[in-house]
Amino acid sequence: SHAWLLSTIALGIITENIAMLTFGKEVRGYPSPLAETPVSVLNFGVYPLEFLIPLVGLATAIGLRVLFNRTLWGKAFRAASENPDTARLLGVPVTRFISLSFGLSTALAGLAGMLIAPIANVSATMGTLLGVKAFATAMIGGLSNPWGVMIAGVLYGVVESVAAGTLGGSYREIVGFLVVIVVLTVRPNGLFGRDRVKKV
Repeated sequence: SHAWLLSTIALGIITENIAMLTFGKEVRGYPSPLAETPVSVLNFGVYPLEFLIPLVGLATAIGLRVLFNRTLWGKAFRAASENPDTARLLGVPVTRFISLSFGLSTALAGLAGMLIAPIANVSATMGTLLGVKAFATAMIGGLSNPWGVMIAGVLYGVVESVAAGTLGGSYREIVGFLVVIVVLTVRPNGLFGRDRVKKV
């Protein structure tokens, strides 16, 4: 619901500002042996961590897919998400699953932060732009299609990298979000999303 969405955004802003008041606003390094010496790939310098990030992301996506499609717990989780009233009638503790979803998303965000911090450094606001980009790519891929979201994420990253390499780093976000606007104008449900069937 809109209340959940707005409450989550508000809580995120409050937490972000508490972190800045507690630890300061300055950007700090987060050293990792996997992000110290780049290796050459097609004459491009790539850190070993940049190979690890997509592998961990893919493994996490596959694990979640199996969890939600092949286990009773996962099916109950999906039922609580797709139709909470019916799930509640069938004995699914919907409120508990909502809390679990917040806990799971927080754990995944923490994992993403640990992986990206050695490359992007650490600050209280480091997740804001990344979160907006993640939501944008999810919209492009189609919120109902996890594999579409993954493909959209890769395409979005390629578009940003090409824009930064040809036009300059300051154009990275400009071109990226222009692509988002164009795609959603042409395909409101995303490249791989489907229209929801409304029962009347």
